[in-house]
Amino acid sequence: MTVLRRGLGGITMTLLLRSPLGAGVRFFVALPALCLGATLILCSPAGARPRFAPGPIPSLSPAAMAPVLSQVVGKFELGAPAINSFVLHGTLPVPVGTFPRADGKQPFGVIDANGQTVPAQCEIVSRYADDTKGADVVEILARVQRPAGVLTGARITYSIVEFPHTGSLMNPTPATAQLMNAPGAVTLRTKDVFSNSYRADLLRGLDGNEIIRQGEVVLQARFYETMRPLGGTVGPPSGPLPHFLNVHSYVTEWLGEDMISLDLRVNNAPSGLDKLSSIDDPQDKLYFQNLELWIPTGWNVISDWRDPALGQIRQEPGFSVLPIIASNANGAMHMVPPQAQFERRLVLVKVGQEARAQSLVSEQWLGFCRRGANAQGVELYSWWNLLTANYFPQRHRLPALDYLPATQTRAKLTVDLHRVSDRLLDGGTSLGPITAPVLGWAHPWGVKYGGMTSGTEIYLYDGISTADAASADGYRLSQLALRMYGERNPTALFNKNGNPTRYTDWITYGPSFDYIYMQFYLRLLPGGPDPFGFNVAPTYQVSYVQSHALQPAYEAELLGYKPIDLQHQIRITRSMKVLTWLGNDAMAKDDLRMHAEIVRLSYNELACSPSGNVMGTGMLTDINSVSADPGVGVNFGRNEGWSLDTMAAAYSINSISWRNHARSWFDNI
Repeated sequence: MTVLRRGLGGITMTLLLRSPLGAGVRFFVALPALCLGATLILCSPAGARPRFAPGPIPSLSPAAMAPVLSQVVGKFELGAPAINSFVLHGTLPVPVGTFPRADGKQPFGVIDANGQTVPAQCEIVSRYADDTKGADVVEILARVQRPAGVLTGARITYSIVEFPHTGSLMNPTPATAQLMNAPGAVTLRTKDVFSNSYRADLLRGLDGNEIIRQGEVVLQARFYETMRPLGGTVGPPSGPLPHFLNVHSYVTEWLGEDMISLDLRVNNAPSGLDKLSSIDDPQDKLYFQNLELWIPTGWNVISDWRDPALGQIRQEPGFSVLPIIASNANGAMHMVPPQAQFERRLVLVKVGQEARAQSLVSEQWLGFCRRGANAQGVELYSWWNLLTANYFPQRHRLPALDYLPATQTRAKLTVDLHRVSDRLLDGGTSLGPITAPVLGWAHPWGVKYGGMTSGTEIYLYDGISTADAASADGYRLSQLALRMYGERNPTALFNKNGNPTRYTDWITYGPSFDYIYMQFYLRLLPGGPDPFGFNVAPTYQVSYVQSHALQPAYEAELLGYKPIDLQHQIRITRSMKVLTWLGNDAMAKDDLRMHAEIVRLSYNELACSPSGNVMGTGMLTDINSVSADPGVGVNFGRNEGWSLDTMAAAYSINSISWRNHARSWFDNI
C-alpha cells in the first residue's frame, strides 16, 4: 500500500512493505520523495513473531496434490522463433503448495502445436517467505513445435496444463555428450605481459561446480575454475603469477540440440579466505594480451552481441579460436582491476546449425505468462492474478497496461534495445546515461560518479512493459544493462569455490564480543585493515607494464568509474531482478546473491575492530542509537532501504539453508 502525504519536508510516501520473513512483521517505511532519508518503524501484532518452519513440504491430501488432469492453468506468449522446433521456457507464478510436490512428481505439461500434451520440466525461481509453502514462481520448460504456417515473429501462445508425471533425466545428443565429456575441449586462455600462458577448462570446474537445472528438457551446471599457469617458474622477474583470472561458466544442454549455451563471468575478485592456499589470493591489476575461447574443430561460437573487443574466429590445429578480447593493435596490454568482473553470453553449436544457435541466443525461445481465464472461467496463473501476484520481492499485482497496444510497447522496447546495442557495437556515447566509449572489454553504463544525482533508473519495479507486452527485446535490454553496469562496478568477492564471500566468513569470535576486522563499504575503505590480502598482492608485472608504457589507452578512464553506491544500488539490481523473475537467469541470480553479500559486509551488526570500533554507516551504529534512545526511532535512508530491498530479493531466490543463515540480519533490522 502506498500513501502520499504533504508535510513540511514536501511529499512523503509511506510504504507498507511485505516482510520477506512472512506473516507477523510489516515494514512501514516513510520515504521522502527526494529520497533524502526515511524513518523506519517496525510494527507487529502484540506477541506475534514470524513463523519459521524450515524443512520439507508437509504431506498434503491426494485431492490437494492431484488436480484435474489437463486443466489449463497458464499461458505463455512469444514471437514465433525462426526455427520449427525449440525448447519453450518461461516463468509462471503459482499458488502455495504447487511445487515441489509431496509425491516428487513434475506438476505441468504444455499443449504443443499439434494439440498433444508435452511433459514439462519445472524449476524453482523463487520461494514463498514460509519455507513450507514451496515455490511462488517456477520456470516451465518443454520441447515444442512452432505452429505450421506461422511466420517468424508472429505472436503465438502455448497453454500450460496440470499434468502430474514422473520426471526423467534428459539425454543429450551424441555430439553434445562427446563435447561435455572431453577434457580440455572448451578452454579459456590468455597470456600475460611476459607471454606466460594460463588456461581454465570451462567444462570441468576444478575449483567448484553446482547443478542448477536438471530434468527431462534441460541440464545446466555452473563450473568455476581459476586460470593457472602452463609452466614456468612462478614469480619475478618475468615468471607467471600463481594464478590469473577466474571464470564462472554456466553450461546449458538442451534436449535435441547439438549445441550448448555458455554464459561466462570472468573476474579478478578472489577473496583470499583460504589462508592455506594461494589459489584464491587477491591480485593487483591484471594485464594480459588477449582472452581467447578454444573449442573443437567442427563447432562454432555465436555471441549475443558483437562488440569492438570481440575478434574474428580463426582455426588452429584441432580447434576453432574466438578472441573474446582481441589483442590491441598497438601492442598495449588489456587490464582488469581488482574486484572487477565482466559477463558474456555465447552458444557453442555444431557447424551448419548456426541458425538454431542464433535463435537461442536472441531469446526467441523465451515465453511470457499471460493474464486471462481458462475455458472453465478460472483465472490463469499470472503476475496479474491476485492469487499469484508474486513479481519481484514486493509481490504485488502488476498493472494491466490495456490502454497501450502491445504492438506499440514492443516496438518501443525494440527501438530502445537497438539504441543501446548500437552503442555497444560502434563504441558511441550518444545515449542518455552512457557517457563513455568502449574501454577495451568494458562499456560502462552511467556517469563516473557512483552516486549520480537524479531519480533516473530508481525503479521500485522494472520489466513491467516487458512482461505486459511479452517482449524478448525488452528482456534483452535488461541483459545489456546488467552487462554494462557490471563492467563499471568492481565490488565482487568470490571464495575459492566460486561462491560469493559471506560476512560470516570474516567474523572473529572474541571472548567479549564478535567483530569483523575491516572497514567496508562496498569495498575496503583506505587506510584500514586488509583481511583479504590486496595490500600484499604481487606487483612485479604491474611495475613492468608501467615502466614500459604498456598500459591500455582506456585504463585511466575505466579506473575513473566508481561503483554504484548503496544509495543507488537499485540501478544495478533492477536488471538482475527482471532477468530473475522473467527468465530464471542463473547468472543474474548469482549476481543478485553477490550484491546481497556485499550489502551484508557493508551493513552489519558487528564492531569493525577488536577494540570495539563502530562504523558510522554500519547497522551497529543504528542499534546503539536505538538502545540509547528507545522509542524515538532511527534514521533509515537510501543506503539502508536499498540494502533491505537487495536482501529481500536474495532471500526470495536463495536456498532454505541460506535463508536460515540470513534471518538474523532481518531480525536485527
